[in-house]
Amino acid sequence: MSRKSQAYLKSRSRALPLIENRAEVEEILRLAGHLNAAEHSLMMAVYNDGMPLVRLSRLLGNKDRGTVARRVRRALARLANPNFGKVLLKPAHWSPLRQAVAERIWLFGDSQRKTARELGLTLHGVRRHAQAITAWLNEDGKRSPEISAMSHAEIDLDAGEASRCLNR
Repeated sequence: MSRKSQAYLKSRSRALPLIENRAEVEEILRLAGHLNAAEHSLMMAVYNDGMPLVRLSRLLGNKDRGTVARRVRRALARLANPNFGKVLLKPAHWSPLRQAVAERIWLFGDSQRKTARELGLTLHGVRRHAQAITAWLNEDGKRSPEISAMSHAEIDLDAGEASRCLNR
């Protein structure tokens, strides 16, 4: 995304950013495929079909277009975040459980509490995974002591809890 678009995302304006560059729109639509189904549909309606927010909010049953605009802005902010692309890489050293936690938090924008509930984990387990993922996202190509200290092997997850999550 251009600097103008990224700066806009940080503003408090209720309107959506005007993205004039078709390449940026294509990139948004490509990345939107990794969002959850509801947000993907929302992004397609706004950026592919050009549906006005007022009409879209009526279709969704909302009285205020600001609610829809806020959802689109939050999704755009996640797409513009460099961590979104890093999480898409799904590093081979991550367990399937860690990948699921990263997907829920960084791609879908779920809270840690919702992630724990959806994956059948404890909130503590999700926080530990989130700390390890955050440390990995923030590292500059070198393995820091914090990352080593938070390796997957040191996270106290009950084996039954992990298998319940992966069998859903």
